Amino acid sequence: MKLLVHTFDPLLGSHLADALSPAGFTVHASSSLQQLTAYLAQADAMLIDASSAFVNTSTVLRFRNLNPTIPLLVIQAPDHVDYRIETLINGADDCLSTPLDARELLARLRTILRRAGYQAELRCGDTVIRPIAGEVHVRGSRVHLPEREHALLMALATRPNEILSTSQLLERLAVTPERQRPAETVHMYVSSLRRILQRLNIDPHSIRNIRGQGYALHLMPLRERRR
Repeated sequence: MKLLVHTFDPLLGSHLADALSPAGFTVHASSSLQQLTAYLAQADAMLIDASSAFVNTSTVLRFRNLNPTIPLLVIQAPDHVDYRIETLINGADDCLSTPLDARELLARLRTILRRAGYQAELRCGDTVIRPIAGEVHVRGSRVHLPEREHALLMALATRPNEILSTSQLLERLAVTPERQRPAETVHMYVSSLRRILQRLNIDPHSIRNIRGQGYALHLMPLRERRR
């Protein structure tokens, strides 16, 4: 899961990356509207550091208007109850006061992601995929996939049965095609991921190619493979 963090404190961005990466989050920090806009399309959730004097409730509202559907968590200075209420009214999904507790932050992030419709867990036979946690388990043991294939699986599993376009998947893969066309780049990683799924006793055709639209994930064990 990709978390966009808007803050003027570079140490906060680094701290959040260290705290959240073991839970499957990739943190992108921004300190300007230009940086925030550049990362916004790739992000699964957004965190705004409003604990400094540089960010106020009108800033939160402006950022919310850039993407009305992205889960938004705001960090604020303690004991500012009126400010927290105004921030929630202006579009934040949740607020958290400093000093931060990494466990509470992670719990709140996962909660607003679930509220936004992100799938917490998918099961197929002995395999469990947890998109919000960024984990794959087989018979209780965690399985580590190659970086790009892992990113692709998490993107598809986050919204099972929904079509993600080639451009959306390319953003999640964080690759820039050179000689190949974007569709060919995504297809290459889809083919690789299908082979991995088969080794996990999941039908490789669980990743469906909807011609002209993109790809969707509908998990099926190998025995349910359609002819």
